[in-house]
Amino acid sequence: MANIISRIIREMVGRDDAVPSWFSALKMYDIIGQESFDYSRPNFSLSKAIYYASVIKDATGADIGQKYALGAVFGKPIINASAAFSFASPLSIVSSEDEENEAIEEVNDWFINNHSTVFDTVRYSMRDGVSYLRVKDDGTPMMISGERVEIKIDPITGEIIGYDVTVVVKEDDKNLSVKYRTEYRKKSPQIKIVKVQDGKETELETVERDGESGDYLDVISFHNEKEPSFVYGVSEFQNLYYLMSNYHAVMENAIKNNIFNSTAIPYIKGIDNVKDFLETHGERQDDGTYAFDWDAHKVLIGGKDFGINMMNGSQNAGEAQTLLNLLFWSICQTSETPEFVMGTAVSSSKASVSEQMPVMVRKAERKQRQYESYFRELAELVAIKLGVELPEDYAIVFPSIIDDDMKLNLEIVKVLSDEGLITDKTKALLLGLDSYVGNIDDEIELAKGEREEAEKRMARSIALGNQADDEAKIEE
Repeated sequence: MANIISRIIREMVGRDDAVPSWFSALKMYDIIGQESFDYSRPNFSLSKAIYYASVIKDATGADIGQKYALGAVFGKPIINASAAFSFASPLSIVSSEDEENEAIEEVNDWFINNHSTVFDTVRYSMRDGVSYLRVKDDGTPMMISGERVEIKIDPITGEIIGYDVTVVVKEDDKNLSVKYRTEYRKKSPQIKIVKVQDGKETELETVERDGESGDYLDVISFHNEKEPSFVYGVSEFQNLYYLMSNYHAVMENAIKNNIFNSTAIPYIKGIDNVKDFLETHGERQDDGTYAFDWDAHKVLIGGKDFGINMMNGSQNAGEAQTLLNLLFWSICQTSETPEFVMGTAVSSSKASVSEQMPVMVRKAERKQRQYESYFRELAELVAIKLGVELPEDYAIVFPSIIDDDMKLNLEIVKVLSDEGLITDKTKALLLGLDSYVGNIDDEIELAKGEREEAEKRMARSIALGNQADDEAKIEE
């Protein structure tokens, strides 16, 4: 029985081999929280726990993320910065044809009008490894939660042939859980809705489209860092689990050390007869022990070599800080994320930003190349839903990350600012404003002062206007 349970646990965490007995005895998995994952499938619960730096419950009700919480504070900046640098502005479709193409204009307008939904879909794919976007018949985009989707693959070609989207609802009259599965397929029937209750499947509705023009999927999947042999993409957190769990362990134990050792503990020595000492100075409790109510106004009397000292535990804040710095730099390096995105202050005039920028730019350009095929699928699906036909030679064009003056795209800076990832000074440095401003810190303070003064003037104007209205009403 024990072997069966052990095998089930290994399968749940993605292990094929058994954990050595000597390693299990050390309880290292419990100490640092490092687990073995089957990263060919997304772990949506853990990705969300790290992104929100919280402990959440998975579908089974188990707590997820408690061994990562303190190290997971870097999760959201990593994802948001990567998405902002790569896809802050809507993409566009271009063609080599000289004349204007109405189909291209309509699809480009769709990407502009629905950029927020598309951006969030891509962002969640980086977080979870995969995300899904459905385009309805009227062209409206709708994100689908990744936990609900199962990709269907042709076993021979390895191509995606469809998606099964499952939702569980409670019937109001009987309070019973009923599962509904929507099957999307390229071949007819392209959509099938099935009700599953008590192990019995009932077909509720089907959609069949005529001809080869109807052989398309209404759902597009976006995969992050997808391996050739994998069905699903890989989360940006995949290579950070070990670092984040260790960051959490170091921080957690440093906090415990500080709490336990921040208060000195008094101890008494040189007592010849402990029993007499307790009866003389202590107060007997119901359980037979003695309690001391000792303060600065009381005197304790002892014999020869009697003394009272304070015992202080060892403090390891310095060692913990060194380890945390090393882990922080490792997280930045592994995730290809600049330090200033994590909230680190820019100490020098420009060097800190300019030296770290190429790493992020190269990562963003790689993301654009990786996602181009998914955006092409989306563009073609949108064209079908809008009833237009794109030219065969169209191309996907992403906005430039760096402009001609080697400054960061303004829209990227705006998104980073809206997400709270960069300071005012970093914004100025990213836009290259230090070339025009002598001292950025002084300029920022001056701008803040002018803004506060303008707000005060506006408040006074509103107050005077209200006062005039009140006086006019009194005269009437």
